[in-house]
Amino acid sequence: MRNKLLTGLAIVVGLAIAATALRAQEESKPVVDPALEQAIHDYILNHPEVVAESLQKYQQKQEASKQQAQAQALKDLQPKLVNHPASPVLGNPNGDVTVVEFLDYRCPYCKAMHQSIADMIASDGNVRVVIKEFPILGDDSLYAARAALAAGNQGKYAEMHNALMTFKGKPSAKDVEAVAQGLGLDTAKLKQDMGAPEVDQELQQNYDLAEALGINGTPAFVIGETLIPGAIKLEDLKAQIVKARENAS
Repeated sequence: MRNKLLTGLAIVVGLAIAATALRAQEESKPVVDPALEQAIHDYILNHPEVVAESLQKYQQKQEASKQQAQAQALKDLQPKLVNHPASPVLGNPNGDVTVVEFLDYRCPYCKAMHQSIADMIASDGNVRVVIKEFPILGDDSLYAARAALAAGNQGKYAEMHNALMTFKGKPSAKDVEAVAQGLGLDTAKLKQDMGAPEVDQELQQNYDLAEALGINGTPAFVIGETLIPGAIKLEDLKAQIVKARENAS
């Protein structure tokens, strides 16, 4: 029945267009045929399911196009995702599988994933984790991200990262400073390094990567050429690592 309706609509529109074109040729100027408009109007009113089907197909086409663009971006951006020298690395620096994590220290879902990431690193000594600081939850998030990156200049990125991830609640700027003091960091140097151009560049690149990949929330993971938005169970995370390892072999 649906095919017959579509065929009927095509015939009506085709005849009306042909009549309009012929009339336009005769008069040597564009003509909008009221008969065409009325025919389409009447058909749509009588068969609204045609419009619904058309919209559904359009949405499917748009989604397929989006996924294709995302897959291509994942391929093109692999060097910046996996091997950018300014991005902190946890786990085995020479691991055969890389897990890239976009995170925010004030994101409760990122904090919930922190133990899973630690367990994964402990159970698989051949995994490297690249952290992409992606502060999107306000000024305090940005302050924490800058502080974590700056702590790397004192050889304590991992300690700062872990302390901020295990901090109860959402750390404010004052909380971040207290955490740094507790870790024995030189806070004067830390604050100076937080404003360094290298920190600005790393954060901007992470924002650009997220935009290119359609990442608009945290956490988000990239494993191989697979993008995983949102939190994920530890067993599912391990399954993705196994899959990436198999694909690489």
